[in-house]
Amino acid sequence: MLDLLPNTTYYFSVGNGNDLRSYSSERKFRTGPVSDESYTFATGGDMGATSAVVELNKEIGTREVLFAAVGGDITYSDGFISCYRRWDWWINAWETITTPSGYIIPLIVSIGNHEAGGFGYDKKDAPYFFQYFVHFPMNSTLDPYDLPAYHTHIIGSDSVFLSLDSGVVTPVKGEQSQWLEEELNKYSYMAYKFAIYHVPLYPSIRGYDAAESKALRNAWGPIFDRYHLTIGFENHDHGYKRSHQITNDTEMELGV
Repeated sequence: MLDLLPNTTYYFSVGNGNDLRSYSSERKFRTGPVSDESYTFATGGDMGATSAVVELNKEIGTREVLFAAVGGDITYSDGFISCYRRWDWWINAWETITTPSGYIIPLIVSIGNHEAGGFGYDKKDAPYFFQYFVHFPMNSTLDPYDLPAYHTHIIGSDSVFLSLDSGVVTPVKGEQSQWLEEELNKYSYMAYKFAIYHVPLYPSIRGYDAAESKALRNAWGPIFDRYHLTIGFENHDHGYKRSHQITNDTEMELGV
């Protein structure tokens, strides 16, 4: 959606043309701030379609979050067309939660290996992910598979949120790393620079020398350090982690 005003409540319903019986009940969402006012968001990943997701969603709904950032492995469908019911279940479960003020909670998502079935896959190996989560303005001639799997979100006047592809359908080096450097350079003046991605640079469950993590440390670590990324939200390891601030593999007070 384009040309929305900041810090504004919008009401909507969804249906099919003149068939009034097809329309949903009225829902509402709010846009982000335009100033440096504070906001709250939720983040996590590796969710799946289980009863635990329902309980986690309920917990998110107890807070006035502006959005949620999900770091991949959303339904564990591994790209199978036959797993459409897992996506239906997950989306329906998400749509049931609202904030205490009744707002729906928009999503920023990054791709995980279980969206496609592994690493080094093609975008069309993750059909539901790319059809459902379009983070760019769309028109009738644009193919979602032509869009990058990484994107930027500006929130207020002092924060930027980058969603990255940790090697699922996009190489971590090359074009994506160049884009990452350009974006962090463009928004280097912002007080808060966040990134969400699936594979951790610094794993807490898997081994430190895991191939995917090592590749990310080599490709993205120096860029994060150079532009003083505030927080990297890492997933994949199925564990809760808070790290020391790190620069070049070393604990440092002003690190990431």
